Amino acid sequence: MAIKQKLLAASILAFQLNVVDVEIFNALFVSENSNNHLDVEKKSERSETVDLNDNTLQVDISDALSEREKVKFTVHTKTTLKDFAKQDFSVVRQHEEFIWLHDRFEENESYAGYIIPPPPPRPDFDSSREKLQKLGEGEGSMTAEEFKKMKQELEAEYLATFKKTVAMHEVFLCRLANHPIFRADTNFRVFLEYEQDLSVRGKNKKEKLETFLRSFSKTTDEILLGSTQKDVDEFFDKEKSFLLDYHSLLKDATLRADKMTKAHKDVADHYIKISSCLLEMATADTNQLERFATKTADIFEKARKIENRVSTDEDLKLSDTLRYYMRDTTAAKNLLYRRLRCLADYEGANRALEKARAKNKDVHAAEWSQHQACEKFEQMSAKGKEELIDFKVRRVAAIKKNLVELCELELKHANVTTPFTFSLKSF
Repeated sequence: MAIKQKLLAASILAFQLNVVDVEIFNALFVSENSNNHLDVEKKSERSETVDLNDNTLQVDISDALSEREKVKFTVHTKTTLKDFAKQDFSVVRQHEEFIWLHDRFEENESYAGYIIPPPPPRPDFDSSREKLQKLGEGEGSMTAEEFKKMKQELEAEYLATFKKTVAMHEVFLCRLANHPIFRADTNFRVFLEYEQDLSVRGKNKKEKLETFLRSFSKTTDEILLGSTQKDVDEFFDKEKSFLLDYHSLLKDATLRADKMTKAHKDVADHYIKISSCLLEMATADTNQLERFATKTADIFEKARKIENRVSTDEDLKLSDTLRYYMRDTTAAKNLLYRRLRCLADYEGANRALEKARAKNKDVHAAEWSQHQACEKFEQMSAKGKEELIDFKVRRVAAIKKNLVELCELELKHANVTTPFTFSLKSF
């Protein structure tokens, strides 16, 4: 009776997963289709200036070592550029050094008109370690077979988290290496080429407080500018509205995707318990029920592996994709904020020039400041427009690619699951 109840619960959960699948894809496609204010003919404007097959600078993470408190990444570079001393070389870097590199781009005024690639997330294996620890503490309440399977699940989860961490750090470097401006940055070349430790340390309490205060001040200024500063360019005004809505939809879709992935993982964990119970029944009974229970337990074990693969694929192809472009959308919004701040400074310089002319005092200095502000704003607007157009082309291509791959994997798993469904009908 208990087994039938668990099977019923698993069936209900599977139905709920299908509903969540539909909601996620609807939210995603609505958000993509809502971006119809960009001229389709402009898609190639940015891509024409970037050779997507350019192999003059290739960066990848060839190896990674996970230690108790840190992860060491082996960054491998292959290049034909003459600015580097070698054509093929590798260095070892830690997460803090990736953050240091990102901060150098963020703090560089000459990159204000560009979308700075979002930094990779901090490696977090605490959750997996805690689960393994709790599993060890609860070993006495499980059968040997159930403990073995649960341990395999948690080890696979830890390995998947490790691979995702490496992939996110590699994506960050590839974005910089493929950008025609960022790839020439001095700090980026030092990061790739300097063989010694960069001596980057974590922030102390005072520095963390200063960072928080700067972030709070920036957020306040952004809200104030958004409510008082009118954008003179219709393109950027529409882009701002789109990015705000798109970021909200991405956030909602990411939460739903995480919920769906967790639900698939929970189904796999329940299959472990059902399979273990059936094996116990098989060992306790010596008649015909033994053979039936053993085969049924094997069916649930195969279903567990399928559900685990489904969970991993959805996490990689859907959740991670949505989460990355949520952070990338934030980077695009930061570009719009920097441009709006530049526009406010430009208009302030215009007002200062009018006052100087009215008083006939310091006119030359005011004209020079106004000229500098105007030139900076025009350059930032031109570069920002190119970056935002490229952002759309890159985003649509990447999300489409990952959704196609996810659908192919879902079809593959569905074909494997079909025999399992027919086997359940034999109950």
